[in-house]
Amino acid sequence: MLDPNDADTAYVIPEESYEYHYSPHGRFAVYRTTDGGETWTPLTRGLPDRAWAAVLREASSSDERSVYFGTQSGSFFVLGDDDEWVEAARHLPPILSVEVAPWSE
Repeated sequence: MLDPNDADTAYVIPEESYEYHYSPHGRFAVYRTTDGGETWTPLTRGLPDRAWAAVLREASSSDERSVYFGTQSGSFFVLGDDDEWVEAARHLPPILSVEVAPWSE
């Protein structure tokens, strides 16, 4: 997923393979590049240490404030301050799609 404010920034959640849609070696991570893909940094703080998680292609999104994704096992994560993931909800049905919309108060 691409950062809407910075063309050089992107996030990737790797899978074991095209056939096996879960985190490689049971290590769940989101990787970020800020230099157009030259280097990638794992963002794992706040994510489970060991997890065979799967994130579907449409189950992630971003806006000016954060990055969001949901897993097939029903957890919903938000990238918080200091590059730490916050599990905002759990025990949901499988999350197939995430959309971000502005919130007006």
